[in-house]
Amino acid sequence: FPSMAQGEFHQLLKLSVKAGEILFFLTDVPIRLKSGTKLIVDNLIFYSDGRYEFIDVKGALTPVFLLKKKQVEDAYPLKIKIAKKKGKRWSIY
Repeated sequence: FPSMAQGEFHQLLKLSVKAGEILFFLTDVPIRLKSGTKLIVDNLIFYSDGRYEFIDVKGALTPVFLLKKKQVEDAYPLKIKIAKKKGKRWSIY
């Protein structure tokens, strides 16, 4: 994984699959815009209750990421959530 945080989050997702909270998840999901812009989201998670979420693991929010995130969210009916590790706990917002 490109970062330790992404590797740790991946392990949490695998545990959630074993626990039955998550059916499955995809990694490195490309989302393309008509302008040719592409954002690769770290995770697309499918939950047991039918929900799904796009979650990107970030240490820092760069201006380029925030711009692409806004463009994707403006173009499609989806929201990309951010996962950040604070100490030993994860925050998703």
